[in-house]
Amino acid sequence: MEHPWNKGPRYRSWASDRFIAGAVLIVLVVVVGAVDVFGEPSNYLIGLLGTAAGTFFGALSSDKAKRDADVAQIARQAKRKADDLETLARREHPDTYDRYLEEGDGS
Repeated sequence: MEHPWNKGPRYRSWASDRFIAGAVLIVLVVVVGAVDVFGEPSNYLIGLLGTAAGTFFGALSSDKAKRDADVAQIARQAKRKADDLETLARREHPDTYDRYLEEGDGS
């Protein structure tokens, strides 16, 4: 877990949507539980709890989508770099590169 003031995406830090929504959800669960001990919780409090739960699950989905997009971007960069290195190897060492492919070690 990173600090939110470090460089990088916020969804990797403790200030991500997931942790903030989770903290609010936990607080509301405790409040509703405490109110339930002394009497029946009001409808608005139950509605607020449901909204917080929905926000929490939405935040989980949002953070996952951001992570998936980040992984896809890294994969595209890695593929581009590998293609550039293959082009360089082919240009710098054509005899060795062709022999490597003929031996079946290449793709």
